[in-house]
Amino acid sequence: MSTSTIRPADIMVLHVRDCPSVTPLLERLLVAADLAGVSITTTLRVVESESEARVIAFAGSPTILIDGNDPFASEGVTSFGCRLYESGGRLDGAPSMPQLTAALLAASSARLRPAATEQTGMLR
Repeated sequence: MSTSTIRPADIMVLHVRDCPSVTPLLERLLVAADLAGVSITTTLRVVESESEARVIAFAGSPTILIDGNDPFASEGVTSFGCRLYESGGRLDGAPSMPQLTAALLAASSARLRPAATEQTGMLR
């Protein structure tokens, strides 16, 4: 099935103003989407305050949501500060290319399941 028949992954990047990790995240995300063969649409949202961060359970800047889900979520973590991602025994301000590629592939697979179920149901 080609990527044109699968709806694009809806990406939202939540971040605080002037977060230095947003640009590297966006650059890696574009390459990861290409590697995964996944079409994406990306929206940026600035989290303006600690109270807003608490309300939306913001896990720190930047937080990536793929189809509304945080693939790197940690239970109960809320922060208005920087977010760090672990990869290969080191910490970075953005997920690694392999982590983003795997997250996009997993989300793409999840988007395929309902369509496959509908098609199977129509054959019965």
